[in-house]
Amino acid sequence: MVLKTGSLSETTECRFVAVLDEYAFVGNERWCTVRLLKALLLVMGGFVLIMGVVGLLLMVGQSSIKSLSVEEIDFAALRDGVYAGWFEGGRWSNGVEVTVSEGEVVAIEITKDMRFASKKTSQEVIDRVLRAQSLQIDAVAGATITTTAYLKAMEDALSHAK
Repeated sequence: MVLKTGSLSETTECRFVAVLDEYAFVGNERWCTVRLLKALLLVMGGFVLIMGVVGLLLMVGQSSIKSLSVEEIDFAALRDGVYAGWFEGGRWSNGVEVTVSEGEVVAIEITKDMRFASKKTSQEVIDRVLRAQSLQIDAVAGATITTTAYLKAMEDALSHAK
């Protein structure tokens, strides 16, 4: 790496040389060290800034989903059929197909999964709904928003079966 600075009459040059696994500066060592540290701090600061922006973008919509409630639906009163439902909520957007037969929900399939979805979490939500025959289930631990998003898509699907 070569760093240069100075006026037209004098130029300070710094070369960072790696020879036989030993690193050394050629030139003004103090100036080279300061320039290298500034460059490293700039790169690290940029990385932290980018990660912060990405983190914020991933959380958009989280608070609005937390406050949603899931409607209580009487599964026994539902008409037989396969019903599609959708929930729009940023990275938690998802689509499902719910199959109703003889007053029971017999199958739930995720047709469009959310970004960064955990197959284990989605399967646990589906299993809980099928066991309880209700959308009024406990959220999967550590996945309250994800659980709510899946339940809202199922609620949308079942609203067509009433």
